[in-house]
Amino acid sequence: FSFASVSFANAVPFTHFLPSICPGSRTVFDPPAKLADLLLTGAVDAALIPVVDLFLNPSLRMLDDIGISATGDTTSTLIKCYRPLDEVDIVMKDRCSSTSNALAAILLEKHLNVTVKMGEFREGEGADAEIVIGDRALCSDPAPFGDYDLSGEWQAMTGLPFVFAVWACRNDCLCSNDLARILHDSLEMGQEHIEELAAIQAERLNLPVEQCCEYLSDIIRYRLGGDEFKGMELFRAMFQDDRKRS
Repeated sequence: FSFASVSFANAVPFTHFLPSICPGSRTVFDPPAKLADLLLTGAVDAALIPVVDLFLNPSLRMLDDIGISATGDTTSTLIKCYRPLDEVDIVMKDRCSSTSNALAAILLEKHLNVTVKMGEFREGEGADAEIVIGDRALCSDPAPFGDYDLSGEWQAMTGLPFVFAVWACRNDCLCSNDLARILHDSLEMGQEHIEELAAIQAERLNLPVEQCCEYLSDIIRYRLGGDEFKGMELFRAMFQDDRKRS
């Protein structure tokens, strides 16, 4: 079997032990924005795709109840402000993730009550504010005028968790049960060795082990339940409404 995932710390509990659980399997690591294409083209059997890509591609379906979600602040999905929020005109999108960009646009309008333009990322250009995700956000210093945590702001607005990514396969996949079982087993082994994984990530990212352990064991949630699905469906409705208006 072949899998595709992000190389961010938050996915490590899923991927670190995949070679042990499924000998001979292959895992490809790419930015979130590229993972759905790997799945759609048949390059991999399963991928950890941003939820927006699930919404946009009816030929893809979730693998069981596993993914990446959070209730409250994640510290790894941020709007970083280089001017006071009420003076921000342009927010630079993160080039890696359509989900965080879409979530930021919704929160800015409906929750933070500011009208901004969402700009495309351009290397070397300054910005009033920017969306930063993953390890880059986790390792970043606070912005001069503060960071807004996307998951925390979503929870404050809706009272629900936010689902960032889900494991998915193609609708025509004949081995979805096997893929789901492998991913569940790999996650279970990852969570049993969370302190070991936290130490590896702490060394890789030059962060305190305690911070990485809290992030992987308490902040990021990997099994999705009723509240996570409610949050995901609410985000789907808001995202689709936003697309219609634009």
